[in-house]
Amino acid sequence: MKKLLLLFLMVSLFGCNDESDNPDILIEYGTECGWGVGEIISISEDAIDYNSSFWKGQNLDTETKSKTISAAEWDELSNLYNYGFFQTLDYNSMNVSFDGCDEVIRIKQIDNEHEIRYDPSTEIEGLESFQERLNELLFEMRDY
Repeated sequence: MKKLLLLFLMVSLFGCNDESDNPDILIEYGTECGWGVGEIISISEDAIDYNSSFWKGQNLDTETKSKTISAAEWDELSNLYNYGFFQTLDYNSMNVSFDGCDEVIRIKQIDNEHEIRYDPSTEIEGLESFQERLNELLFEMRDY
C-alpha cells in the first residue's frame, strides 16, 4: 500500500508539468550548405537562437547566440504565414548535395513538421513577407 501511495504521489508531482521542453511551434530559417557550413535561426514563442558553422582553416568553427522575443514580435511573425498553405509547398532544391547552399524554412508544430529548401534569393509566392521578415531576423541575430 505504501508503494502504491508513493507511486501515485510521484506521478502527481512529475506527470502534470505545464512547462514543456519543446515549444508548440518552432520556426527555423537560414542557409544550409555542403560540408556542414551554414547559419540558422530557430524561433520559438519566447526566444531566437542563432547557430552558424564555418570553416576557419582546417577547423569547423561555430557561433551561437540567443535572445528573447516579445509576444508582439512572435505574433507579428506568426501572422505572416499560414501553416496550411505552407504545408502545400513542395520545394526541395538539393543544392547541398552538390556542395552548394539551400535556403531553408522549417516549421515544426507539436507532432507535425514541414520543410522547404530552395535556391537562395528565391521568392516563394504567398510567403514573400514571411521570407523578408525571417531574413531581417537572421541579419539582426548575425550582428547581435
